[in-house]
Amino acid sequence: MVVAQRDRASRPLGARIHDVWHGQTVWDRLFWLSFAVAVVVVCVVFPDYGITTDEPLHVEYGKRALDWYLSLGRQRGLLEFQNLYLYGALYDTPVAIAEALSPLDTYATRRLVGGLTGLLGVLAVRRIGRDIARADGGARGVCC
Repeated sequence: MVVAQRDRASRPLGARIHDVWHGQTVWDRLFWLSFAVAVVVVCVVFPDYGITTDEPLHVEYGKRALDWYLSLGRQRGLLEFQNLYLYGALYDTPVAIAEALSPLDTYATRRLVGGLTGLLGVLAVRRIGRDIARADGGARGVCC
């Protein structure tokens, strides 16, 4: 078993990709091609979207949440900011990190991260759908 894995790992990347691609059904290939198109669309159109009415609040909340984590809970501003503490900061905190690291402006970064997060949701739904449809047609059960 270990020898077979080592042999596969020593093969050129192109040969390994070829094996993976040709080992998939037509429905899997259609999904991955359409997913690749969706990634390209997200990466091309994200600058064209505007700011929502509550987005400045979420930008500020994300910064406060990041400050709270970086100060190990000493910065308490996030607990007193509007009513956003009721929503939680699971999305706004990673977006604040991306905003700090990205060369794009704040809102363009939020558009890109939001689009990519949506694509992660598509992957999760595909996985769940494949698990449900496994006995009933596998990949085709998800596509059609």
